[in-house]
Amino acid sequence: RSCYAHSPIGALYAVANLYVQGSMPDLAVRNIEEHVVPGVGQEVALEQIKVAVAEGSIGGPGDVSVQFAGFQFLSYGPESATIDIAARNSAGGMISFVTEVKWSDGDWKLVVQDNGQPAVPMRQLPSLVGYLPWSGA
Repeated sequence: RSCYAHSPIGALYAVANLYVQGSMPDLAVRNIEEHVVPGVGQEVALEQIKVAVAEGSIGGPGDVSVQFAGFQFLSYGPESATIDIAARNSAGGMISFVTEVKWSDGDWKLVVQDNGQPAVPMRQLPSLVGYLPWSGA
């Protein structure tokens, strides 16, 4: 998926889809190639994801599934956005994914550190206080 609107909602949908596509073995490598800001971090992330796919550690039977439960816009501007997505996991906990995206080559792309990881690590959440609810099927 690509060609997201150059808007706050476009950035939100891009972030959500980046995580979904990144958890699917058949899309994970292409996701990094096409949807991460080019640079050292992208190259490192690409190598990491190739190893994970080869080892079968993405999308395998032991994976914990998540359902998006809420979101917050931490910042938004025409060139970048930082979005916090809250999710419930199949183990019964709630987690937060704080993600920065940049508008690059006509689409929203994930920003990663030089070590290939997001700038803010995933964290446990005690509640959804402060998040706009997000529910689906």
